[in-house]
Amino acid sequence: VKRSLSQFTPAQWDKDQWYPFMGPLRFIQVLFLCVVFMTVELNTFFLKFCLWIPPRNPLVVYRLILWWLIAIPTIREYNSYLQDSKPVKKVGAFCWLSLAICIVELLICMKFGHGLFHDPMPSWLIIFWSSVGIALVIFLLAWSWRNHQKFRRKQL
Repeated sequence: VKRSLSQFTPAQWDKDQWYPFMGPLRFIQVLFLCVVFMTVELNTFFLKFCLWIPPRNPLVVYRLILWWLIAIPTIREYNSYLQDSKPVKKVGAFCWLSLAICIVELLICMKFGHGLFHDPMPSWLIIFWSSVGIALVIFLLAWSWRNHQKFRRKQL
């Protein structure tokens, strides 16, 4: 059984290394990927709510399967984009396609969700996320400053 099932697996498995703490720019690039795919997951729930789609509808499952199939080459292309050391490098077509679909879904949620949420966002939530954003910016600036100081010391 093991031998017959192993015929459907790759001959070798590649290990992807993301190295999010390699530098501030790499941290932002990996964080961007996480934010995009968290937005995709959030769009699932907003689309069901805004378009009044029942949870057991097969469209929801088909959408998730489609995203699963698109996400596999997207993550592979984005990882190879991050690992590539060429001076001129481009992300692949699946990365652009995934980003475009995510943005279109977000715009659909904004268009059809207008007026569905009557209560404004609580002020404590705005303060919390603003604090998280400011802390992230301060962290990245301090990290960049420290790397810049190390670079200047090496030059002397």
